[in-house]
Amino acid sequence: MFFKVFSTWTTVVLCSIFFATLVLLWFPVALCYDRSRNSLHSIAIAWAKTVCFLNRWDFEIRGRENIPTLKKGFVVVANHTSQADIIALFLMAFPFRWVSKHSIFKIPFMGWAMWCVGYVSLKRNDKASQIACMKKSQQHLAEGKSMVFFPEGTRSLDGNLLPFKSGAFRLAKTAHADVLPVTLIGTEKLLPKGKFAPGRTKVVIVVHPILSSADKDMIALMEESKKIISAALV
Repeated sequence: MFFKVFSTWTTVVLCSIFFATLVLLWFPVALCYDRSRNSLHSIAIAWAKTVCFLNRWDFEIRGRENIPTLKKGFVVVANHTSQADIIALFLMAFPFRWVSKHSIFKIPFMGWAMWCVGYVSLKRNDKASQIACMKKSQQHLAEGKSMVFFPEGTRSLDGNLLPFKSGAFRLAKTAHADVLPVTLIGTEKLLPKGKFAPGRTKVVIVVHPILSSADKDMIALMEESKKIISAALV
């Protein structure tokens, strides 16, 4: 067990430092030739794929055809049970930005790289930070980059959905962006909350058909997204 834990987290840390360094080195080039910074996001996707490959983690994507191919930003909402959730979403391999705790951006290499890519910082229970987060997210959507949210706001301990917060759905309505519900199955067993030792399981990423925000109010959009995500967990 000790070797498994050591091997897994050594791989994660070393890959994080390596790919974060690539982001930092490429950042000046991206500012000149890739103002979208999607090339930096592609490095993050490579990070996730490498971590999964080296740790022999098994992921399956169902419903990949539901990922929109148009160059238009949409709001992705997913359940949240594990540190592996964002890795799973990176494996979907499309241009997006995601909202993360402000403290994560202070972590050397990884946090610096996240800032370079344009991922969005949020201080919980800080009104000014929430407003800035929504403005930045709306800017990304206007530029054709999608936004990823975990509307529960924190990780569930038992895998059951926690109450959804309305921010992602308010953003979708304000920005006239559609919503893509995603259900993550098994991540809570791969990297359980509150535990250091990884499990061995197959993770399934279920990409549901996109929901139009045009014909629903914010509450209806939130409730339908939650219902769709929850149904796939059964």
